[in-house]
Amino acid sequence: MVARESALADDALEAGRLRDEVDRKLAEQEARPAARARRSKFESWHDEVLFLAAQSPDADSASIRKRAGGAARQAFASVGLTLDDPGRPVLDPSFTPEERDAILSGGYELLLVLADSLAQPLAGQTLEDRRSSVVEALGILDRRQP
Repeated sequence: MVARESALADDALEAGRLRDEVDRKLAEQEARPAARARRSKFESWHDEVLFLAAQSPDADSASIRKRAGGAARQAFASVGLTLDDPGRPVLDPSFTPEERDAILSGGYELLLVLADSLAQPLAGQTLEDRRSSVVEALGILDRRQP
């Protein structure tokens, strides 16, 4: 009788472990569509930044720079990050490893594009404003060391 009760207790522990595993997998499955949607938004905003960066230098550079900065902030916000996050970004675990890699590499690309944009002189920009933009560009790169 004692052996049977011990076996039942072991079975109950195993059943609880399996139930917890099923609950965890169900939660992961429920989170996947939202993660895919957030990655899609990130990619759209990422593409917008690259499009703006490819604009003619004869265009209104200050306006383009502002729009690109806003689009980059939207890209990062769509995956739960900000431009001001120090260090290596931490992404939601509902993203697959491949999605995390794509978001991280796309994010670093955005940071490089933004830093490059800020480092470019604007027509009529004062020396002090130019210096401030270059310092801001370097700050973006310094904050995001992988």
